[in-house]
Amino acid sequence: MESSRTLALTSSLGSLNLLAFWKKVASSKSAGPQKMSNRVGSATGPKDIAELWSGHYSVVFSSVASDPKAARARFFFKPWTDPVKQLITAESVALSLSGLSGSKSGGLDGVTANHIKYGGQSLIFPDSITEVCLVPIPKPNVDDMASLSNYRPIPLAVNITKLFEKCLYSLISPQIDSSHYRFGFKEGSSTEFCVFILKSVVQHFWLFSSHVFACFVDAKAAFDRVNLEKILDQIDTKGVDRRIIGTLQYWFEVERYKIKWSGYFSESFPVLNGVRQGGVL
Repeated sequence: MESSRTLALTSSLGSLNLLAFWKKVASSKSAGPQKMSNRVGSATGPKDIAELWSGHYSVVFSSVASDPKAARARFFFKPWTDPVKQLITAESVALSLSGLSGSKSGGLDGVTANHIKYGGQSLIFPDSITEVCLVPIPKPNVDDMASLSNYRPIPLAVNITKLFEKCLYSLISPQIDSSHYRFGFKEGSSTEFCVFILKSVVQHFWLFSSHVFACFVDAKAAFDRVNLEKILDQIDTKGVDRRIIGTLQYWFEVERYKIKWSGYFSESFPVLNGVRQGGVL
C-alpha cells in the first residue's frame, strides 16, 4: 500500500502533473481517526494498557548506555563562547512565537499555542514544561491492534516547550549544516522528493545500459534509541555556544514521559536516550 502510493506520487511528479500530485498528497493525509483497542499485549482496560506501555517505553528509552554526568562535566567546565552576549531576547521570543502553530491542542498542561500568543506578555512557566505526553498510535494498515510492534509513539509536548525549542533552534541552526542528500525531516524537502530523484538517477544510468547498485538500510526505532550524549558532542564540534549545549544537556536529563491511553495517564518515567519525533529540535 505504501509503496504503491509512493509510486503514484512520483509518477505524477515525474510527468509534471502537479495538480494530480498534490491531490494525491492531500488524500493520503485525510485518513479518518482510528479506534483504540480494548486489549494490547496481555493488558485490558485503559489503566492496565497505559501502564503496559509505560513499562515498555521506559525500557526503550533507557536502552542506550550513556554517561550524563560526564557530559555535564565536559560542557559546564569549559569556557563559554561569549559570556557577555545575551542569547535569548524579547525580540527573539516574539519572532519564535509568531512562527508557533495556532493548533488548539495542548500538552499535559492543556495550554494551547493561542493561549501563549494572546495571553499577555508576562507568563509563568509550568512544571510540566519538562514532561511529555506519549500517545501510542496504530501504524497504517495493520490488522493486529493487540500487538505492541504495530504502534508508534507520538509525543505531545506542551506549547511552552515548543516555543522554547524554537528560540534555541534559531540560535543553533546557522551553525548546523545539513547534507544536500538528506531528505527526511528537513524543511523544504520530503521522502517523496527523495524517491523521485532516486528514480530519475536510476533511469538515467539505465539509458546508458549501466549497472546500478543500491543499498537500503532501515534503522529500527532510530528516533527512540538516539544517544543523547553523542548528539551533544556533535553539536559541540560545530562551535555552538556551550551555554546552549548545557541547556540542552539539562533538558535531556530532566525530561520525563508519561503515557496517555483512552484518557488515562500512566506514571511518568525518565528518558535516557532518544529524541521526540516531530519536535522542533
